[in-house]
Amino acid sequence: MDFTSVVLGGVAAVMVFLMAMYSVKRFFSKALTKKQMYLIEVLALLFSISLFLAIASPATQMHNLFFLVLAVFVIAMGVLMLGTWRVLEQYLTGLFVTRVLDLHVGDYVELDNMRGYITALEDTYVVVRDPRREYVYIPYTVLLRRPFRRVKA
Repeated sequence: MDFTSVVLGGVAAVMVFLMAMYSVKRFFSKALTKKQMYLIEVLALLFSISLFLAIASPATQMHNLFFLVLAVFVIAMGVLMLGTWRVLEQYLTGLFVTRVLDLHVGDYVELDNMRGYITALEDTYVVVRDPRREYVYIPYTVLLRRPFRRVKA
């Protein structure tokens, strides 16, 4: 058994796990619930274990176990994508819309029969204050699917 490949696999798995956890907390902490965050943490751990087994399997002869963990990881990622599709769609659309359409706080928007000033640009929605001084939450996907008019502040 080659000890260096096992150590290298362990170090790589820990580094990937830490980077995945940092990325998830940095980008999705506001958009996901605690249960979804725990699910993503488990998936990151499962991915790290499969990476460790991928690096260490030639030295330790654990090919079958690696394929089992990899299959479980792929199935779990599919379930995660199906379960959080709407959140991911809103989040990624928000990244796209705020950059491409150049929306800013203070802009005046008119969408269908609703109009008002943008008071906040959140991760998954825009907060607009209408003339009645009520806050309206508009998902970013609505801005992509319906025509709207924007006046720069």
